[in-house]
Amino acid sequence: MSARSLWPSAVGAALLFCLLPCSGCAREGGEPAASGTIPLAFDAPIHEEGVVRSRVDGQCTIEHAFTYRVWDRCPVRIVRVETSCGCLVPVLEKEKEDLAPGSQGALTIRLELGGRAGPVSGRALVMTEPPSDTALLLTMGAIAVVEPLVVPNPVTIRTPKTIGVPVSLKVTYLRQQEEASLRLRETASDFGPFTLVDRHYLQELRLDPKVLDRPLAVDRATIQLETRRALPIGKHDFTLRLAWEGLEAPTQVPVSLHVEPPISLPLGELFFGTLKPGQKVQMRIPLKRSDAALPVALKARSDLECVQADIGPSADDLRVSVHAPQKEGRFSGVIRIHSAKQGAKPGQDDVLELPVSGIVERDAP
Repeated sequence: MSARSLWPSAVGAALLFCLLPCSGCAREGGEPAASGTIPLAFDAPIHEEGVVRSRVDGQCTIEHAFTYRVWDRCPVRIVRVETSCGCLVPVLEKEKEDLAPGSQGALTIRLELGGRAGPVSGRALVMTEPPSDTALLLTMGAIAVVEPLVVPNPVTIRTPKTIGVPVSLKVTYLRQQEEASLRLRETASDFGPFTLVDRHYLQELRLDPKVLDRPLAVDRATIQLETRRALPIGKHDFTLRLAWEGLEAPTQVPVSLHVEPPISLPLGELFFGTLKPGQKVQMRIPLKRSDAALPVALKARSDLECVQADIGPSADDLRVSVHAPQKEGRFSGVIRIHSAKQGAKPGQDDVLELPVSGIVERDAP
């Protein structure tokens, strides 16, 4: 990118910003200065940073110190700095302080890339006292190349399935055309509980008329992942790390996988109340099945001898019967409902637990 292609000439800059004619050093205690002079002379008013890797989270900033020399007629103050856009931020450490005649210094300008892609530039007009009869215009620019953007990021999944849970990631990568295309390094990547099923790459060239000497390319990729191992019921947090050829840092994608029970109950605990010794009670509790992963078989078991549990013929309810023990006091235990899915190995059943309890009293009503 040439300076001529991005920045106006000094004459054009003067037309963009109109300044009052120089009236010399009119400050108290100073000698008048001759008109037609420049209080600050910048060594290089144009700075091009070149290609910069801009992070998609906006945490990318570059700075440049524009060095200057103060004329030797009288002290000079930098009153303010006006910028053409919000991406350009001056760092004024000596604002409204006298700069000694003949001294040297630097004005730092910060360019906020903020996840931008492509050419990013801005202009800064330096206002001094005494004023200059020529616009003190600083220009700064860069070509921002964004690191691979992965969508969605983070990933949140709620499913009763444990095997075969799909995840589709869309990747966009902006680069210089002469750079290598985006490619996933499978062996260096960490997919957590997922396995890479498929990936598809699509390249699109996008030429910007402002930077024809540095055309950019847009790479797009789709990565298909799928769980291949069973996970217990509950929430599981992982961080996928996608490594790319030619890039040092991998792209991190947080994943929250909520494995929900394929069946659910309308209550979290079953209390039989107060029973007489030997009293028998029967109950039916409806079961709610998930449409996403219907279990092949359901089995119910109780760890109490006085409590029997079974699944109804249509597998839509839990049938519980209790034969109160002869001994007075409180009894408690757990009913476990096992759901076996097709293709699951032994020991990989999902288990739903229902706490049960009751009280035995001879004087119970």
